[in-house]
Order: sequence, then C-alpha cells, then structure tokens
Amino acid sequence: MYQNYTMNDYALLLEEKIGFTQIREMVARECVNNMALKFAKQMSFSSNYDEVVKNLCQTDEFKQI
Repeated sequence: MYQNYTMNDYALLLEEKIGFTQIREMVARECVNNMALKFAKQMSFSSNYDEVVKNLCQTDEFKQI
C-alpha cells in the first residue's frame, strides 16, 4: 500500500494523522503580520529534541518582543 510513497509523503501523512496540520492552522490564525504567517505555514512536525528546544526558545523570544 505505501510502497510508492516518498519520505515527504510519510511526513505529510504523519502530520495529518497526529493533528499537526490543525495546530499549524490554529497558529496561523493568530499571526498578526505576513512574515509571521509565512513562518507559521512553513512549520513542520519534529521529534528531534534539539530542534524542538530551539523552536521553543525562539517562540519564547518572539513572545517577549
């Protein structure tokens, strides 16, 4: 069934299955400018601990601005 899928296809299916697509849409609705909206739409799910920590730190930094 999945033999013709690429890794990108698997990532998109996983994001949909775990509800990350809806999270991305919720974040995008809260964006107050086009730059933030573009950034939100480019977000992707990650299970890499270091990447998640980096993104959380960036989020905290943006909230303080």
